[in-house]
Amino acid sequence: MLLLLPLIALAASTPDWVAPARRLSGEAKNVRKEMVEKIRAVAGLEKSLLAELGGPHRFLAYDVMTALELRTLLPEILEHLETDDTGFAVHAANSLSRAEDRMVLIQKYRKALESEKTAAPALMALLDTLGRLGALLTPDLCEKMLRHPSYEVREAALNYLRTAILRLGQQDWAIRVSPALESDQPWQIRVQALFLLSELPPRNRRSLASAFKKACAHLPDQEASRLCQALGKDASQ
Repeated sequence: MLLLLPLIALAASTPDWVAPARRLSGEAKNVRKEMVEKIRAVAGLEKSLLAELGGPHRFLAYDVMTALELRTLLPEILEHLETDDTGFAVHAANSLSRAEDRMVLIQKYRKALESEKTAAPALMALLDTLGRLGALLTPDLCEKMLRHPSYEVREAALNYLRTAILRLGQQDWAIRVSPALESDQPWQIRVQALFLLSELPPRNRRSLASAFKKACAHLPDQEASRLCQALGKDASQ
């Protein structure tokens, strides 16, 4: 009997919406519809979902919020951006937002991006979303993200810079790519930066002539090495 006590306590502490929430994905449409109705009928649902955002069922909680389109919870979700260690808060906020929420999202996302508390998965989601929203970050913040300890965050920062330079018209930001060309960066990051810069007109690469020399060192890929040397020569003219 004593062995059963932890299981009984666990069952008692598990919110009623958890079991049907597990069936929201990978099921037929009629099953999903049935699960949505079961979840919607749970008493105190919104309060329970918010309470679980810091708990073991936070992934399911975000799934439920989006599946039921609980837009009233968007402000609370945005308050969890800096404490969410998964990036799910960003994806849930994106799913629940509308065109009229754009400026609020940009403001909140920028703040979370600048925070030292924000986890790497969330930073990746934030950079991707801000690029899609056409939101300009400060060049200094972009450089900071290019020096982040997480390889994935640096990669996301390069993708954001590509959007800013090529789609948002910030071609004078090419110099901001230079941290990604430094010799202590993984060669994959340097190669990604090289391909980004190869899309720019030569005049926008001239400020990077010295950076290309560092980037070309110890590139294991011959094609990338040739590209780097060509870009460096082009930038020096």
